[in-house]
Amino acid sequence: MPLIPGQLLNNRYRIVKLLGLRLLRLVAIIAVSILLVGCHPVDRTATQITLTETGVVTPMPTSTVTPIATTTPTGTPTPSLTPAPFFTATPALGIGSTQISAHDGMVMVYIPAGDFQMGASDSDTNANSDEKPHHKVFLNSFWMYQTEVTNAQYALCVKDNVCEAPQYVRSITRSHYYDDPQFNNYPVIWASWNDASNYCQWAEGRLPTEAEWEKAGRGGLEGKLYPWGDEAPVCDQQVKNGANYASCSMEDTTPTGYFQPNDYGLYDMAGNVWEWVSDWYGASYYKTFLSDSSPTDPIGPHSGYYRVLRGGSWHAGAQDLRVSLRPWNDPLILSYYYYVIGFRCAR
Repeated sequence: MPLIPGQLLNNRYRIVKLLGLRLLRLVAIIAVSILLVGCHPVDRTATQITLTETGVVTPMPTSTVTPIATTTPTGTPTPSLTPAPFFTATPALGIGSTQISAHDGMVMVYIPAGDFQMGASDSDTNANSDEKPHHKVFLNSFWMYQTEVTNAQYALCVKDNVCEAPQYVRSITRSHYYDDPQFNNYPVIWASWNDASNYCQWAEGRLPTEAEWEKAGRGGLEGKLYPWGDEAPVCDQQVKNGANYASCSMEDTTPTGYFQPNDYGLYDMAGNVWEWVSDWYGASYYKTFLSDSSPTDPIGPHSGYYRVLRGGSWHAGAQDLRVSLRPWNDPLILSYYYYVIGFRCAR
């Protein structure tokens, strides 16, 4: 049917109105979008907005950027200053150097290496033939017990089931000596050579050789009669030549270290008790050195029947305290004289 002019006009009006409404809606949507963008910062993950034909706002999915994990930097440690190594010089060993034995607590005295004159000099009118000739000997350094081994120290070895207890507990004037605590610091007696050797091995030492004992006993003095020089011994505790020997009133042992030491710092190298050394006794042993001008670390004869004793005792006369004297005794069979025999160790 053909449209009349009035209807045609109305249709155009409706079309214009409809277009106008859609245009207004579009302007409103654009205005809202602009407002939203202005109020919120745009980020890379924001949803994009578009229009459908029906004018409904629908979100457009966009690719989401996955953040890459990064390590949060931590504070860089300040490098500490490493101190330069501090070197201390090891003290040189010499006369006066000491150390402590870990087994028995004994002070050990350092004896330096070097030559010394061993035996009796021609001027010694009391010398026996086995003390001659006077000859030079070289010894390497070694350590010497500062005193004779005491009752208390020997008891430690007995407690460890290494040493045998002395056969007798008495001394010459005391019915109880070894087993009486008041005599702990007195020299052990009634010890055989084997007892002495076993003890020194237990203490990680050994008996000194005859040459070592004499060098230590001389205290660095050459050609002298006694550990302190040529003066005869006296019973005075306060003087250098004091010793416990036959002329003194004690008539028995005294505490170790009771009298003055020699120049090496060793006590009782003359008097108190005789001391076992490691050597077998050889009456003509020194004469074997005539073909060797300076033997090194001699150890005595390879075999024998008796072992050498050194140093004198409380029962000995003054001439028996001479540092070159070489008496001897049976190393195994206990005899009456064992009550004046003790020992010290070396290392």
